[in-house]
Amino acid sequence: MGGLVVQRAIIDDSTLMSRLSHVILFGTPSAGLEKASFAAKLKRQVRDMSSGSSFIKRLRADWKDRVGVIPKFAFWVLQGDRDEFVPKDSSLMPFPDQVRRVVPGNHLEIVRPSDANHQGFLLVVEALTGQSVGRPAIDGARLAVELGDFQAAVDTLWPRAANLDDAALISLALALDGLGRSSDALTLLEYHCKRTSSEAMGVLGGRIKRRWIIERSNDDLLRAKELYEGGLEIAESEGDSAQAYYHAINIAFLDLLSGPATSRVPIKVRTMARRALSHCANAERNHWNLATQADAYLMLEDLASAEELYRSAIGAANSPRDEQSMYSQALRVAERVAGPNGGRLIERVFCVARIDN
Repeated sequence: MGGLVVQRAIIDDSTLMSRLSHVILFGTPSAGLEKASFAAKLKRQVRDMSSGSSFIKRLRADWKDRVGVIPKFAFWVLQGDRDEFVPKDSSLMPFPDQVRRVVPGNHLEIVRPSDANHQGFLLVVEALTGQSVGRPAIDGARLAVELGDFQAAVDTLWPRAANLDDAALISLALALDGLGRSSDALTLLEYHCKRTSSEAMGVLGGRIKRRWIIERSNDDLLRAKELYEGGLEIAESEGDSAQAYYHAINIAFLDLLSGPATSRVPIKVRTMARRALSHCANAERNHWNLATQADAYLMLEDLASAEELYRSAIGAANSPRDEQSMYSQALRVAERVAGPNGGRLIERVFCVARIDN
């Protein structure tokens, strides 16, 4: 939301615009959010973020008229390659290609880089110190994956596969899978990321799941389920309960969120939630185990047990990234199962945990 405020301030104050040297927007919903319209009656700020709101329409029209296609100040817009809240159509597409960047991370991580080598951090440093801020080849490939230009991404990344980090390898695997080269994608993850077959299916399924969450492509839904179901079968055959509960809860999640919003929790979701719980009982009790149990109890409409388990999971979490991942899934499950009351429960649990920590 801060990025929207910044844009409005630049438009409204010509003196401010003339004083600016650099503006970089991180995960800003510049074209608004479709999902904001669902809660538009609750708060003005939410209503203003809706993609069809008068605020967003006026913002984009005024930006074009008063700032132009390419601003006089240095300007970039960044999208996280795992952002589950702001889609590329909102953060990147309102602006020309030369100012778009895609960097590793979710909506939180892109503004809390883990180290000084994070691509988003490097871009800021290079911009402010007057160094080159051209788009590196790997970042260009990430952008190509985000925009669905899979062949361009493969052409860039495939020759570099032996020297890519895990984030770039996963981008390459997504591009290969998008071209129908699923076996190459899984082999890449198994060989270069040292993943088991079940893990590789989960990694790829997780990235396609993220894309489905924000774009709702039925092809992505079916592909993510196919990968999770294959991973679950392998994990169960190998007695790997940790991988099994991961796959099971994600299958339940996809079945839950892809069903009619007003329907009861489907029987197949409840069945898979219980399957996840059975595997949790046979695996190490860490924060992912606890969060999976909490998700499962939510799907079984046992909110009290879910709340207790989420609190334990947050307390055991190793990083803000893990907490953010737990939060985003919990919020969607809770709102689907229990409506606004479920959403308020999750907000309260995670808010209190952040204050305590």
